[in-house]
Amino acid sequence: MGLVAILQHLTEAKAVLWTFPSSNINFWGSFFYRNQGAAYLNLILVAAAFLFFYHAVKTRQYLRSGGPHFLCFFLFFVTATSVGLALSRGGILFGLSLSLAFLALLIVYGIQSLFHLRSILLAALTVLFLAAGSYTVISYIDLDAIEKRFGDVEKTIENAELDTRALSTQATWDMAQARLAQGWGAGSFRYIFPMYQRNYPELFYARYDQRKQQWIGRKMYRYAHNDIVQFVAEYGLIGSTLIFGGIAVLLLQALYHSGGQVFATLILLAGTSQAFGHAFLEFIFNSPAYWMALLGLLVAATKLLSLESRRGPS
Repeated sequence: MGLVAILQHLTEAKAVLWTFPSSNINFWGSFFYRNQGAAYLNLILVAAAFLFFYHAVKTRQYLRSGGPHFLCFFLFFVTATSVGLALSRGGILFGLSLSLAFLALLIVYGIQSLFHLRSILLAALTVLFLAAGSYTVISYIDLDAIEKRFGDVEKTIENAELDTRALSTQATWDMAQARLAQGWGAGSFRYIFPMYQRNYPELFYARYDQRKQQWIGRKMYRYAHNDIVQFVAEYGLIGSTLIFGGIAVLLLQALYHSGGQVFATLILLAGTSQAFGHAFLEFIFNSPAYWMALLGLLVAATKLLSLESRRGPS
């Protein structure tokens, strides 16, 4: 999907997959909304990094000189390039945090490999791939476009409380507090939110007419741009605890079965953290493709670690 997105970008495609017209000009890959597309690619970064460390550790255990982890390394940087080209601020921010976490763990892994005489070549190749991959990312990504997309970061931070997304989060929290225990019901946001939206003119009206000195028009919100608070509003504390508690159980199982796969487990935890951080600023959890991919990744990774711990060292 990342490669398709890059090809669409290079060919200046006017439709999703060159076929399906989109009312949103900022589509990416097979996603009609680039923020969700970039978030999905960040999950691919997590999967690629997880499999890299999983296979790299096994390669070192068996004293081999190569393995499938090099392919995972290549896929990681191709996907990172696609995230950068998507120009999604949240996607870039959390993709960068994932990349830094991956590089930090990679450095630690490389230092450990130096103490295994037969792994010196592996460590050297890893550094070589790292340098080549970094150069590829920098050369293909339009850094000026990213800087323009983020704008004045300092000014954005100063006016954070007046940002419409911050206001929509506050209005959604007002909605949640009315039925905090059980929530308003799944899918109820777009119907209940207008009652609380009207308390915030910047959210309720389309714009302020300086000539008439009054607010005019209406804004419609289907999502709160904050999945965490929206989940609490719709499912209440009880339902949200069941949903997020299930994910917490999977992560605890991954930690329990980590064994010799500490690097893979840490990147899985970092990936889940970035997913929830991104969801606090966007509505990525409301994308079925993303939600199923996240749960599928956590279940598959936890099961793989479980099978590995049962097999034990050989």
